[in-house]
Amino acid sequence: MKFKWKLKHIGDLCKVSSSKRVYLKDYVKSGVPFYRSREIIKLHNNEEILDTLYISNEKYNEIKEKSGVPVKGDILLTSVGTIGIPYLIQDNSPFYFKDGNLTWLHSFESEIDSRFIYYWINSSVGKHEIDKITIGSTQRALTMVSLRKLTIFLPPLSIQKKICDFLENLEQRILLNNQIISNLEELAQTLFKRWFVDFEFPNENGEPYKSSGGKMVESELGMIPEGWYAGYAKDIFEFAPRTSLKKGSVTKFVEMKNLVGSFAIPYWRYREFNGSGSKFIKGDTLLARITPCLENGKIGFVDFLKDSEVAWGSTEFITIRTKLNEFKHISFFFAKQEGFYNYAVKNMTGSSGRQRVSAKVLDNYLMPVPPTDMLIKYGEVTQSMANKINMLNKESYHLTELRDTLLPKLLSGEVEIPDDREVNNDVPVS
Repeated sequence: MKFKWKLKHIGDLCKVSSSKRVYLKDYVKSGVPFYRSREIIKLHNNEEILDTLYISNEKYNEIKEKSGVPVKGDILLTSVGTIGIPYLIQDNSPFYFKDGNLTWLHSFESEIDSRFIYYWINSSVGKHEIDKITIGSTQRALTMVSLRKLTIFLPPLSIQKKICDFLENLEQRILLNNQIISNLEELAQTLFKRWFVDFEFPNENGEPYKSSGGKMVESELGMIPEGWYAGYAKDIFEFAPRTSLKKGSVTKFVEMKNLVGSFAIPYWRYREFNGSGSKFIKGDTLLARITPCLENGKIGFVDFLKDSEVAWGSTEFITIRTKLNEFKHISFFFAKQEGFYNYAVKNMTGSSGRQRVSAKVLDNYLMPVPPTDMLIKYGEVTQSMANKINMLNKESYHLTELRDTLLPKLLSGEVEIPDDREVNNDVPVS
């Protein structure tokens, strides 16, 4: 079937342009969202946009009438600095974008499904081709002229749609998994706060302890439940515990970029231990200790090792280990709590731009310490959540590997898509 594929210039398949100039004076407090490269990258990564800029509805309608605005199926491409990050517009919600830093692909010809170009740009082949035409050394840039001249092998429209539907199906499953993981993490964190911060753990009747009149006693932290005491984080957790790993051992290695702020650590690689770095085992939590990584929420839970396995990572991690012999995931949800996080950030020391918090400082975080059976109960309640997160993360990892492996092969015709029934209902996950 490959003989039916045609070599086409991107400029022959769609219009390649930028936006109309929007000035600082055009910004308003609310109205139509106005996106720069940083917002487009967040949209590409399915991340929440904070501190949105706006232009007025009048300005948006003026631009729309004169030169058009992005619509569903169009593509915005980062073209200065961070090059080649595409965003496929999902709906017709109104927004506009900054000129210069973003390139707009729109008005696609009838022979092309815009998703095919989006996936091509996202593939290793597309990234390589874009990298070849990027200009500049200090401030890299992608010009519209060179982008229009890029060539792409294009199959018949029916095959394009088949390929895109398959890839979209994979991405939707990954996205759904990530949403479920996020919800489970939020639930476990909420329970931790409710039990150990707000003291609303279930009493013997299953009612919230504090609001149901549970006995409270004085402490240096204020009123705490009877049977608890004012202690330190080191009473429950170990910070930077001693773990042995022989120099020269080749084992799993985690970099700072592998911590994405959620429970799972999705990526790691094998690397020879050089004698310096954090060492950890299954059930540990890794927390960034240096600015700005700590402020940016770099944290992850080690659930990818075997019981006897030791791995290592960045020297800028602090390993947190729950002292209980089971329910090791408690350390993660403790470290995600606002009070502990603010304490860690506040107690960073060192020169500007290289500030760190020490394990000894975290040891001495003052907190209400509950009875051991209360920690065990929380562990029992949240263990199924941690197991589900682990399972979904592994499935998403396999789906991502499958997508990334198949992507260049599908877009080159090396691999063909099976029939619709197989695509929709029998996507392999490992």
